[in-house]
Amino acid sequence: MNKTQGSTSIVVASAIMGSVTALLAVAAAFIFINQKDLPSGQFSVQQQSEPELIRESTVEEEIQQVIAWRTEQIAKFYAESIDPEWSKHAQNLLLGQFDYINQERSLYELEPFIVDNLECRSSMCIATLRWDNIEIARDASPTLAGYNYHLLCATSSLVYDDPQQAENENYRSEVIFRCKHK
Repeated sequence: MNKTQGSTSIVVASAIMGSVTALLAVAAAFIFINQKDLPSGQFSVQQQSEPELIRESTVEEEIQQVIAWRTEQIAKFYAESIDPEWSKHAQNLLLGQFDYINQERSLYELEPFIVDNLECRSSMCIATLRWDNIEIARDASPTLAGYNYHLLCATSSLVYDDPQQAENENYRSEVIFRCKHK
């Protein structure tokens, strides 16, 4: 999702390994959300049981929903116990893959990122990445979320205009991994 209104923008990229269902859900949502763009009488969807789907949300509401989701995921992460064996394996694997992604980026003369922090628990990992600016982070977010990591994980990369980050500072973004390993 990439929405812009004024100076507020948000990019959320998400990938679920091996899930065609997610792609079908996105396609269905796209068709449903964009039905208003078709001439009347050509497309009609009746959702009597779920009227909230008919109401369009504003950009601000969508941003708040994504930020609430991020906060919920981080809370779940810190509530997890640590599986020392898996977390060490996952961290080493992800660090190696982040190095590889940066090597690929350099081949195309794209700016690299720095892994500021990477922590794994028992089924989740969170990587905090540092970029020279938000535009570079925005451009790379879909690649990071859709990359074929060697863990069985759903990945989400969140990039948004954060008023707590000063404009002259490097931009920090997070990649959240929700994994199955047992």
